[in-house]
Amino acid sequence: MEFDWKQAAVAVTISGLEQLQNASDEKVIDLLESRIGNAEKTMSNQIAIGLYGDGTLYSGKAIGGLQLLVADTPGSGTVGGINRLTYPFWRNYSFDATTDGTAVATSANITSYMNRVYLAISRGRDHPDLILADNNYYRLYLESLQTIQRVTNTDLASAGFDNLKYMSADVVYDGGIGGGCPVNHMYFLSEFSSETVH
Repeated sequence: MEFDWKQAAVAVTISGLEQLQNASDEKVIDLLESRIGNAEKTMSNQIAIGLYGDGTLYSGKAIGGLQLLVADTPGSGTVGGINRLTYPFWRNYSFDATTDGTAVATSANITSYMNRVYLAISRGRDHPDLILADNNYYRLYLESLQTIQRVTNTDLASAGFDNLKYMSADVVYDGGIGGGCPVNHMYFLSEFSSETVH
């Protein structure tokens, strides 16, 4: 597979008026540090959103993220120069709660749907080790666990990610303000396969 290189940039500017208002070297340095900090946060947010994108943002200059790599329609599209229709090994697995399950996902059935996806994509010792979820699906899974003790990964928690466990996979909440995970999606990711529940 082949992918084009992508670059990210955020401009840091100071107007002439701001230079006059911050005439001393120390004030200019403080202003620049503040602007650079904001630019880093902006870039981080843009990359996070791009990681879930399909690569079409900014006239195709954006990162080809999970919506490209792990398609809701597994047999469609070309990724990394490989056509999914022609080469079945390059297809991912997709599970739609309404059409493949019995009903819209709820806290009563979310674990059953997750079980179906997990079993469909596991092979021997190869199984998902990371599940990324939006607000809705993370909340449904969280609510399904309310009556039992939740086990979290303290390493991920110390890095600022809310997380739960499902089997041996970390379930990471990547919604909220600035979250890029598409609505009503969970991505089951591993080294050998990638799947989506929606």
